[in-house]
Amino acid sequence: MLDCKTRPHLIFMFALVLWGISSGCSIQRAFEIDQAIEEYSAKSPAIKLGDSKDKVLSWLQPTQAMLSMHDKKPMEAFTDTSKGVASTIEIYYFRSARIPDNRITDDEFTPYVFKDGTLVAIGWTALGGPKVPPPPPQTNVIVQEEHKFSQPPPKTNFTCFQTGPFMNCQ
Repeated sequence: MLDCKTRPHLIFMFALVLWGISSGCSIQRAFEIDQAIEEYSAKSPAIKLGDSKDKVLSWLQPTQAMLSMHDKKPMEAFTDTSKGVASTIEIYYFRSARIPDNRITDDEFTPYVFKDGTLVAIGWTALGGPKVPPPPPQTNVIVQEEHKFSQPPPKTNFTCFQTGPFMNCQ
């Protein structure tokens, strides 16, 4: 049976182990993303406009193989009939950057645009720029308290902003 002195130590050790496991996972994930970016950066200069889709994908997809589905951006495809002839447009995204803000945004990927199986564009210019979602909302909190002091009271009016799990008060 655990006594009152042992129980808090065990709870602390359990919490410490859980924290270590969870931070280890995020460190491993960041390492895998960075490794994929490094491999992509080494291979991408060999890709040229006019290359076939098969060539580009066989060259670049292996650089992304270690990424989880959460760390990838799925391909998009549609049919373009704007010039009277149906063309198949396919867009593949390759992880080319990592911004450590706990969000996955378009600016962390480079798009490769294929028209009928031929590479016609690399990068966001042809697509009108990345679609970056707005940052998480900030919550403003004003705290006011009334004190009666013989000297000027300390500052008690704070404005706080929440960014993700963090609170910043000024």
